[in-house]
Amino acid sequence: ECDPTSGICAACPGGRTGDFCEQECSPQRFGPHCLQICSSACTDRVCDRVSGKCLSCPAGRTGDQCDQECPSGLFGVGCEQTCSSACLNGLCEADTGNCLACPDGMAGDLCDEAAPLPASAEPSKKELYMDIIIIAAAAAGGVVVIAILVGCIVWCRRRKGDVPDDVIEIAETSTRF
Repeated sequence: ECDPTSGICAACPGGRTGDFCEQECSPQRFGPHCLQICSSACTDRVCDRVSGKCLSCPAGRTGDQCDQECPSGLFGVGCEQTCSSACLNGLCEADTGNCLACPDGMAGDLCDEAAPLPASAEPSKKELYMDIIIIAAAAAGGVVVIAILVGCIVWCRRRKGDVPDDVIEIAETSTRF
């Protein structure tokens, strides 16, 4: 609709402005006479000049006005990428794709690395040496117990007279370390 005398338009269609609707809206404006501003959520605040729909959204955002986060399990620009299957429950950050959590024993942004053992789970050198000393002491103690048992058996049989003299002689020499 234009004024019949001046030719100046009373209303311009969406995406146009100027006295004669001869100009397109700038990339950050839309609607009739370009009076509306594109959403700040749009990438570079650029939107469709007629509808105001964002032309692209930053990573992790979606919707006409980039006002929604990517659905669970998706991430990136346009929410077109799928989170790593290594992520716990397949969930990741909507913008980067980094896993929100990893299964036990896994670590890293994409849960693709073995998790280091906690410091308390790794034995120290002192603990290792103590284990060796305990094992050696137990073995020595076992040898002493066996020697005492053999000595007792020989002594008991000797008292009863059941053991021949040559066995007694072997037993006596084996208990002298």
